[in-house]
Amino acid sequence: MSGPNYREIPLLVASGEEFNRDMLVQMARSIGFVNIHMARDGLQVMAHLKDLTRGIKCVLCDLDLPKKSALELLKEVRTGKAGVPRELRFAVLTTEPSSSVVQMAVQLNLDAFILKPVSHADLEKRLAHILTTSRKLGSPSTYDAVQVPKTVEPEETPAPVGPPRPKAAVVLGANPVAAAAGAFRGAQSGAKGGKGGKDEEVDPAVVAARAGFPTRKKLTEIAAGAVLARPIIGTQGTPLYDEGTMLTASTLDRIRDVAGLMNFDHIWVYK
Repeated sequence: MSGPNYREIPLLVASGEEFNRDMLVQMARSIGFVNIHMARDGLQVMAHLKDLTRGIKCVLCDLDLPKKSALELLKEVRTGKAGVPRELRFAVLTTEPSSSVVQMAVQLNLDAFILKPVSHADLEKRLAHILTTSRKLGSPSTYDAVQVPKTVEPEETPAPVGPPRPKAAVVLGANPVAAAAGAFRGAQSGAKGGKGGKDEEVDPAVVAARAGFPTRKKLTEIAAGAVLARPIIGTQGTPLYDEGTMLTASTLDRIRDVAGLMNFDHIWVYK
């Protein structure tokens, strides 16, 4: 498979830190991107996306953007509420996301987690992969059921009336990633179950696979079409992928992302 034609792909780079934005833009240019847009917060990201004349095809952003987090943006895109193409490619830069954040990203079909600090080679490899790999999205209602904490912005105290006083204090808001760990616990009301919840349709291929025996295999040895025999559990005890999940190529890619973040290299599949 030939690589993407970066010159024809409008890229949006977003970070709350100017140094990070500049560094990512320089790396993107060296990879081959020429049509690059920049944003410093989540609201600017959404404004860029809704400006259809820009034709943004891929977003590369920090997890913790000011005003609106990457996961909040991703949910708006995947549900269709943003009014932009739902299949938009999203790559998120982060250090060590919590298990609950990883699970939300999985449920929202995030295309890639890229660990900081990112190298030029790794960034090029990951962007090339997500821009040339096809994947199937779920229904808007599936993504709408994912509970994503809202970003809490700092609030300035009202300016004093009368003689000048010391500069107004700033009350710091909650960190959206830290809030995610507590907010997401038990918030899986819309998530699909593995062995079938109410009114769930089970893929015949999954039914056939369950007639086999569970076997533990290396991720590098598993091909698309395999079926997960045991759930993949996050560090906080929440399931990231349920038993019975059909492992498509894109699903395997996301599991490999999770494996890199959570330090495992084997999973159980039906043989």
